[in-house]
Amino acid sequence: METRFTTSELDIISIMKARTVTRAQLCTLLGVGDRQAREWVARVKRTYPVIASGHGKGYRIATSPRDYEAALQALRAERSKAIAIFEGQKALRAFVNAQAGKPYEQLTLNF
Repeated sequence: METRFTTSELDIISIMKARTVTRAQLCTLLGVGDRQAREWVARVKRTYPVIASGHGKGYRIATSPRDYEAALQALRAERSKAIAIFEGQKALRAFVNAQAGKPYEQLTLNF
């Protein structure tokens, strides 16, 4: 299914292809709040290879082989975050299982 982007999302794509931009800069450029900017970046990430530079340095879209190392580092950081989220659910799942008297449905990711 083809993703249809809003005009603002297309603006974000254009900006991030040209340079690294922080979320605060996106908010200023597009006249929106932080939450809206994060939502738009999240939608763009589903289709484009967005590199989120750590520690608030910003976002950019990988466009050439020169971006390989940064993309690899971003991929590793995202994977680490995902693992931490799932690890953090162990205690919650154990509590829910005990209260319900049956196992909570286990989420399986295939990608």
